[in-house]
Amino acid sequence: MLFSSYFPQNEKLALYIDVILDIIQEIMWNVYISRNFLKN
Repeated sequence: MLFSSYFPQNEKLALYIDVILDIIQEIMWNVYISRNFLKN
């Protein structure tokens, strides 16, 4: 959990931010991998 320490008074917000960042990271990683595969 990245943002839990920043928002101790609002744990739901922290959870949402963590999930969103996870999804963004996953998408970026998938795009990066597919671009590398398309090059070869």
